[in-house]
Amino acid sequence: MDQRMNTHVLIATVGTGTAERFEDTVLLPFRKTFEEGEWTTIHLLCSRATEGIAQRLLGCLPEFAKITTVHTLAKSGEEFNVDLCFALFDRVIEGIRAEGVPASALCIDMTRGTKVMSAALTLAGVVHGIREVRYLEGELKDASGVTVGSSERVNTVVPERISFRYLLDRARTLLRHGQFRAVLEILPARSRDPDLRDDLQWARWLAEFWGAWDDFHYREALDLIGRQPTAPAPARWVRWSPRPGQVELLAVLSQETELFHAAPVLQARAVCADVLANADRRLKRGEHEETVVRIYRVLEGLGQIRLFQHGYSSDRVPTADPNVREWIADQERRKKLNYNAPKPGRDGCIPLARQNVGSFLKYLKDPLAGKLNKPDEWLPGFDANLRNHSILAHGFVGRSAGKEIEIPQWLDAMERVFESEDPGNGELLRRARFPML
Repeated sequence: MDQRMNTHVLIATVGTGTAERFEDTVLLPFRKTFEEGEWTTIHLLCSRATEGIAQRLLGCLPEFAKITTVHTLAKSGEEFNVDLCFALFDRVIEGIRAEGVPASALCIDMTRGTKVMSAALTLAGVVHGIREVRYLEGELKDASGVTVGSSERVNTVVPERISFRYLLDRARTLLRHGQFRAVLEILPARSRDPDLRDDLQWARWLAEFWGAWDDFHYREALDLIGRQPTAPAPARWVRWSPRPGQVELLAVLSQETELFHAAPVLQARAVCADVLANADRRLKRGEHEETVVRIYRVLEGLGQIRLFQHGYSSDRVPTADPNVREWIADQERRKKLNYNAPKPGRDGCIPLARQNVGSFLKYLKDPLAGKLNKPDEWLPGFDANLRNHSILAHGFVGRSAGKEIEIPQWLDAMERVFESEDPGNGELLRRARFPML
């Protein structure tokens, strides 16, 4: 068994106590803290003024000294600087966790030391997800108002709301940057606190919904619309919820091949809009190779849209059709003996690659044929081989390196051409954009 599974680490601040009453104000409270727990290691956090007190304490408690490490702030007075205190305490906790000790095995005791040290240790604990926080509470005070050490008892609290709010802020940051799956990893699946439940449910639902859509899992995303949390969205999540127009677009996208037979132009335009919006999100995340592949897909998609407009589908073009027959004959005349006409299948149809789609559209005098046949004129420097030879297509290495300036320009140009293809495309693209990105 991994020994780290049985690890329990105490991290405690050390105060001065009352000089003439060391036993009652330092020794007895710390003995109580040490004895109420089975510690693998103990870490004492000291100021310059309390380092000697910590050493004296350990001299009185030799059974704990061998598992204890003392950490001291660099300079006198730093115990009143919350940032410097936090920096030391954070390093100590980070060092412990770097050894493979989980946050669940750590306990912090912020009873002693300055108020600033106590606050800094609590903050460091929250940042690292430590769920066990201790403090000593005295039940009796002497005539001078000092707590009687023997009357102190250990109180343990779980700062669930503080930790949850910190996780919630991290989740918002991840959502804002399109890291949807990471949100599901850092947020717990459920909360026992009813006051936290709505926030948690909505945060997880938004991550699941937008994550599914971002992965092109349209039906999964549409199914999630029917499984929204029943409680109203908290104010912080309202503006990140899907808009009605987006649900309509998702309904079109989720129909997949069924819609191609009934309304192929609508389906193809919806797909191109979504791929463009997806490319924009990839670009914002610095995923240039992914962006280039998506730009090329829309270039293909525009040709498919225009073919659909003329009543053809690029994967099944009937050779018996008069326009197709004449176009093939024209190609054979132009290419002479070097042209190899595609061989039709049993259904008498041939598939057309992107270049042939452009050529056929030119024959049909389609208004977009010029741009589709000469993309280099409006996508300067863009080469189909950027996609074809990409590791994400047929190659073995990435092709987008050194294109960091051109790629955003290509994406902008592709969006403009897509919007010019039909008056409704701009609205499709607007609906495909996620509200947090």
